[in-house]
Amino acid sequence: MNFARWALMAVTVLNVGSALAAAPTRVGNGDDGGDLEKGTPITSGILVETRDEAAALLKKLNISAVEGLGGLLPEVEKAPLVLIGKNVVVDQTSATPEEIEKSKEEARAIGAVTEGDRPVYARTFPEPHAATRFFPSALMLDRKQLIALHIHEALHRALPKELREDEKVVSRVTLAISSEGATFDRVNEAMAQVKTQGSGRLPTAVSYNPSAVAAQDEANVRAKLGLSPDGPLMKRPSTFEYGYRSFVNVDEAKANAPVSSMHSVKSFLYPFGGKADALGVGIEATFIKLPEQSYLGPLGLSARLKLATWRDFDVDAFGAFHLYTIAADEFKGTPLARDTFTAGLAIRRETSRFRIENQIYTTAGSEAKQKLGKIEYTHTYGSIVAARVGAAAKVPIAGEYHFDFGGIGEVLLANPYTVQGGSFNYSSDRIRVVSVGPEVAIANGDFRFAVNGRYVIDSTNKVSLDQLGDLMGQGVGQGSVGGSLSWQF
Repeated sequence: MNFARWALMAVTVLNVGSALAAAPTRVGNGDDGGDLEKGTPITSGILVETRDEAAALLKKLNISAVEGLGGLLPEVEKAPLVLIGKNVVVDQTSATPEEIEKSKEEARAIGAVTEGDRPVYARTFPEPHAATRFFPSALMLDRKQLIALHIHEALHRALPKELREDEKVVSRVTLAISSEGATFDRVNEAMAQVKTQGSGRLPTAVSYNPSAVAAQDEANVRAKLGLSPDGPLMKRPSTFEYGYRSFVNVDEAKANAPVSSMHSVKSFLYPFGGKADALGVGIEATFIKLPEQSYLGPLGLSARLKLATWRDFDVDAFGAFHLYTIAADEFKGTPLARDTFTAGLAIRRETSRFRIENQIYTTAGSEAKQKLGKIEYTHTYGSIVAARVGAAAKVPIAGEYHFDFGGIGEVLLANPYTVQGGSFNYSSDRIRVVSVGPEVAIANGDFRFAVNGRYVIDSTNKVSLDQLGDLMGQGVGQGSVGGSLSWQF
């Protein structure tokens, strides 16, 4: 077999392990391909386990229904697995210089390293039912990398003939299948793109190194598919923020001790999980001002969990406790001193041009006690169901500066609010509150300054937000104006 014929048949190699390796390099030891004609069959161990996991992933994605990938699952499930060069020393930390040099010579002889002595992990022939032949360095990879390696090698056998030898095509489809948040639609769109582009050449064997080029390759793929370049989850999801709200039209007849304004400091961090299952937790402290005095306000504890990503929309679950910190004898005459718990679902899409988020959530009902003289009053707040939509357009200015122009709209439905004490007995109807508000922001890299407002445009019997009893969440009066300064990281 001459070298030209071997170059047409040899597969490309997925080099996924080394963070220090350079960009893709040519592979080939100039022999007759004999290194692929012998080896030890693999029947157990991590390579078999990850082969099964790769097959399970393909089934989950319904990959057989993607045009052009009907043969991928059988190639992963049924291809023979062979180990080549089992005597090559992989862990050289404890080997002697003589052993290292001997191992390198053997590795070069069988094609287990490139010309620069970078490891080769696997090879295959670009034809159906060929074996996947692993080199010892493959055992240094983690499970996710091995799953991608199985899929990558199988694609060289399963793709249409005009595509299977194009390393860029194979690598892009591998990324679409094995990346976090992969979906059937995403893989289907990736295949449609690569089939449209086609393969205009017959490449020689190359080595693919995601540690050096995967980020750029994935960005290119996502751009071709019209997806956010930073992925579904924001590139800098954690936030530290100072905010201020001034409440307007506070009705003193309904709020015996009206709150005029509120300062807040919030820290929300995403320390857990990855892009596909990120979990963030937050703490928010507030300081409230009354006409004649000021107090420490409610304490907020919150969490947000990414559930899934479909068509580049993030679906998150969120929850928050708003805990009152003021004792009854410190802050008398307010119907707001209650703890609340809120939970809901958010669907979000953000690109370089716009942001939109829908939320559906509920706040549980609760009670608050208030003592005036010798009479104790019980304020009972009904549970709340709410629907909110927020959107903004992003307008570039210069450099990293851009404006955000948007706002929110929200509908709140609350069960009746009641007050009982002594001979006094009050009960509202079911409460409906509809509010809207604008937001204008300017952002530069990690920093963002926003000015916003909110105003009640419709409500049952012209009730105020006081009767919802959630100062940190809904506020008081007929709305608020305010601003915030945040740092995202």
